[in-house]
Amino acid sequence: MIFNKKTWKDRVSEFPTRRTLTKSDGSSELVTVSRSEGDVSQEGDAFSAASMNDLEGRIDEGFTALNNDLTDCSTGERFRFAVSEEGKPGFWWKDKEGADAVIPFSSGVQLPYSPVNMEKLSIQTGANAIFNFDNLFGAKKIIISNSSMTNTTGDNTIIYNTGDTDVSVAFISGQLISIDVEDKDILSITLRHNVGGSTAIYGFLITFTD
Repeated sequence: MIFNKKTWKDRVSEFPTRRTLTKSDGSSELVTVSRSEGDVSQEGDAFSAASMNDLEGRIDEGFTALNNDLTDCSTGERFRFAVSEEGKPGFWWKDKEGADAVIPFSSGVQLPYSPVNMEKLSIQTGANAIFNFDNLFGAKKIIISNSSMTNTTGDNTIIYNTGDTDVSVAFISGQLISIDVEDKDILSITLRHNVGGSTAIYGFLITFTD
């Protein structure tokens, strides 16, 4: 995670308590104001550059501590979020020579669907598998694919909605379906098995791309 510290500065003026009062008749009067608050039960924390810079420092320390604790769950190697020299967000790591490197994030994201402890998606006759998304990465295309499916004689349909209307297309074994979304929000993608008993889909994958 990336946090950019800001340095706050106090306002400096020649007469900080001076005010100009403009009356209803258009005339004005220069006055000096001061507090007259009666009994103060709690002084409170004054807004100042020192207080804000202290807050910035504590937030930065929190982000630094979090980044130092980030590890790759598969390798155990440490990494942290960073910004490349070109200003693109990504993650930091050390290459084979030990030099610092920043790998920019991809603009796409892949969403594989496999039920826990299973490598297939099963759908009964007349049932729907529904996936709802927000197009967070501004993808221009969605690709839906599968490596294989059982009951290929059945009627399998992909129904998708990009915010305008529902579109239905046939979905068969080993098929790849490409959907142009043009940066629109993805409301839903529905996989429906209509007739012929249940179907099992292997390697079902939805990919958001540029």
